[in-house]
Amino acid sequence: MFYVLIGLAVICAIAGAWMLARGRSKRDGLKYDSDWWAPIMSAEQFVKFQSTVGEYFNAKGQAVEWSADKGMATAKNGAQMGMGNIAQICAQAEESEWPGIISEHFNRLETAVAQASADEIPPWDQVKAGLTIRLMANEAVPDQFRGNSVWRRDLQGVATMLAIDYPETVATVSRASAVEWGMPDEQLFAHALANLESTFKLHEPVVKDLMNGPLFLFSAEHFFAASHALLLNRMPQCVGPYGAVVAIPTRHLLLCCPVNTFDIVKDIGVMLNIAHKAETDGPGSITNQLYFYRDGSFFVIASEMGDDQQLRLTPPPEFIRVLEELEAAGQEG
Repeated sequence: MFYVLIGLAVICAIAGAWMLARGRSKRDGLKYDSDWWAPIMSAEQFVKFQSTVGEYFNAKGQAVEWSADKGMATAKNGAQMGMGNIAQICAQAEESEWPGIISEHFNRLETAVAQASADEIPPWDQVKAGLTIRLMANEAVPDQFRGNSVWRRDLQGVATMLAIDYPETVATVSRASAVEWGMPDEQLFAHALANLESTFKLHEPVVKDLMNGPLFLFSAEHFFAASHALLLNRMPQCVGPYGAVVAIPTRHLLLCCPVNTFDIVKDIGVMLNIAHKAETDGPGSITNQLYFYRDGSFFVIASEMGDDQQLRLTPPPEFIRVLEELEAAGQEG
């Protein structure tokens, strides 16, 4: 029964917004299903964007090779760079501002890479106050970070990176630093989560009343708003008796809806709508997927748009069991 309800609720709630978003990739009668940039900017804008990025690297004596479908570019030195985030930022600015935006972005990235790979390890006393957690899409983590950084996986498709917030950039914590500091990963992550809660705070949430209960939309200007998903056990208003449905579309946004009743199936479409639009627009995109949270664990509620333009959900077994329990409770009531 609930499979049908989920399908109807989601398709009805999200179809209009999704088709509008899809329309952005069909500007001027063109279709770019295989191009990562299509939902972000027009073909004409992408040509300008690609040229401006090329000019930046040419001035440094470097060349870049572009991926057609992954939003990645490979520099002459072999370093891989995600282009999705900077494309989103540029798409929201005047084209005359793009050279400065692109220069600042890649200069910051270069600084972060240098700090991550530096032989000199920063003293613990100098970095402990800035130690925090940054959630990043798996594909957005450069290879040079992935193999040399302290990280773990709490949400499917997302890397939980141990990071240091510097005034000019955010750097990952190298494995060599952790060894030098003499602390196990568990202790470092615990310290980072404590900093996240005390230092990198969220704005007061925007609250939207849905069928099942309130939807909380948390935001912040810093890079670690989404990371607060890892603190849900300390946010009782966000977790219902049956858990919560969570979205982390960008680094600046966290959505959370406590699961109170079977009506959560009618609210999933609203959350997907917001998550898909926020992840598409960025900046700092992470994932457009929803997650079911319960007892400290996250389970992805996988969603995919079919060729017939209908959204397909694959609820995890943990969420299915909760829905069955809620449906039974509703019938008894």
